[in-house]
Amino acid sequence: MGETLWKFESSRPHQIPAMLAEPTNIERATRIMRTLIVAALLAVGCCTGAMAQTVGGKYAVTGTNLDGSPYSGTATIARTSNSTCRIRWETGATSDGICMLANRSFAAAYVMENAFGLVVYELLDDGSPHGVWTIADKSGAGTEVLTPLK
Repeated sequence: MGETLWKFESSRPHQIPAMLAEPTNIERATRIMRTLIVAALLAVGCCTGAMAQTVGGKYAVTGTNLDGSPYSGTATIARTSNSTCRIRWETGATSDGICMLANRSFAAAYVMENAFGLVVYELLDDGSPHGVWTIADKSGAGTEVLTPLK
């Protein structure tokens, strides 16, 4: 019982070891992005195989913001592999993201005006993705529907 299991020794006892110090904003942002990606992976079910339906091309976007106000625009999805894609939304502001595809679902993590966001879509039988989205550290969720443009 009287044995010391751990002892902190430093020539600078007033400094906190780096692993115990408060994280920087970049470290916090990295942690948030990793958390969002893990949440996306969990939300779409862990991910093997191609989608039952295909995604890709240009879409009309309609949705609601976190406060319930409407927005619209376009989105372009470019497949980069059987299970990944890139997405760009143009809805007054331009946002770029990465996507992960799994069966009838896909998720996208994105950056918009220095904030990280996450959207999870379900592919309906007509081929249109319907999703819910949020922004890191904000309350609520928005909605979004992508309608394929011919």
